[in-house]
Amino acid sequence: MKARAIATAVALSIAVVMAFVLSSCSSSVEHDLHGVVGEPPKVVVVEPSKVLELPTETDPRLVLEGAEERLATGDFVTADPDWEAADPHAPEGFLLKVEDAVIADGVTTVDVEAASLFEAEPEGTLNMVDESFSPVESSTVEDSAPVFALARASATSGSEEPDPVGKTNRSFVERLACGASGSIGVKTDVKTSLKPHVILEWSRRGRFRVGVDYAAAWVKGEATASVTARTSGLLRCEPDPIELARPSWRTVVLVGHVPVPVTVGLPIELSASARANGEVSITASVNSAATIGVSRRDGKTERAGKFVAPELVSSFEPELIRIGTAEATVFPAVSVEAGWKAPGLGKLAAVATLGVRGGVHIGYAAREEPPTRACVPVKVEASLSVHLPLQNTLGPWTVTPYKRNLRCYPRDPKSEGKGEAG
Repeated sequence: MKARAIATAVALSIAVVMAFVLSSCSSSVEHDLHGVVGEPPKVVVVEPSKVLELPTETDPRLVLEGAEERLATGDFVTADPDWEAADPHAPEGFLLKVEDAVIADGVTTVDVEAASLFEAEPEGTLNMVDESFSPVESSTVEDSAPVFALARASATSGSEEPDPVGKTNRSFVERLACGASGSIGVKTDVKTSLKPHVILEWSRRGRFRVGVDYAAAWVKGEATASVTARTSGLLRCEPDPIELARPSWRTVVLVGHVPVPVTVGLPIELSASARANGEVSITASVNSAATIGVSRRDGKTERAGKFVAPELVSSFEPELIRIGTAEATVFPAVSVEAGWKAPGLGKLAAVATLGVRGGVHIGYAAREEPPTRACVPVKVEASLSVHLPLQNTLGPWTVTPYKRNLRCYPRDPKSEGKGEAG
């Protein structure tokens, strides 16, 4: 009996020890880079005015005024964008992961690395619907003119007051050198009233992974682009597209404790090319009034919103002399960037591009005398990509609900379409 009691006691002791060991092992498996799974990472918000020195790619150190005792290795530190402040007070804000923090001589020096929104907030929603935007001061592209440009007129706006987000009324005049003796003159008028929206929903999928549950980007409103192109001489050129202007607006969307900067741009881009000998004059105005967008859920990409095909809203009677080809297109698109673009200050979370590309195209067969065909091609496209940590970029997810000629001259029913395509 005594021997059996001893054996039982030993067995119970071994069972208790094993249970303790197993319990310790299981709890250690539930830890990830930020501590216990399910416990949100610690995010410390600092005042932009406390920033003495911002990190760079070559010197990843954040220097703060005063003793910032809240920071520890593995935490995240962020600041609201302070767009009116001069450097170094974080005009674009930042999101950084703390590697080490040292307090000395009245300042806090923090070794950091650029962080992703999805690391600091592994579960959350980014929703820019109903957010208020403020315009960015400089909205006209001031870069030096491309080598093929002969002259460029200033962009004009319909009013001196700042335009609401996605709204602009601009006119441009371009004259492009094309070959030794030819030129292309293009006049464009762009009028838009477009309201952009982006929604992201994500959740933790494991120790080191975050998955996107739902992503959508769409723009609702109306855009009209008018193009008049005139060519003359012996033309042979395919210059790179020119960005005529980029009106921009920005806001801050709070996700958990992280203030995320969101920038909406309206890049207006012109493409023109020609291979011709003679003169061409052509005008077309294209209007698009629809909801253009893309959504992603359960691995499926779909078109978002009710789509209406663009329309030709002008007469279309080109003057064609001699032979060749010429084309001019204008592209008013909405771009949305959520996150931090400056190197070393954070990472982009999502990028969306939504727009309509319309213009005019004149085509001739080699050595064929006019009359021949002139067309108004239009392409509608929406694209969205999401940048997750420790993974490749998801996307771009793209939908192209329309890609056809609105009208041709002489008429060609085979190449013209009123419905959806693609």
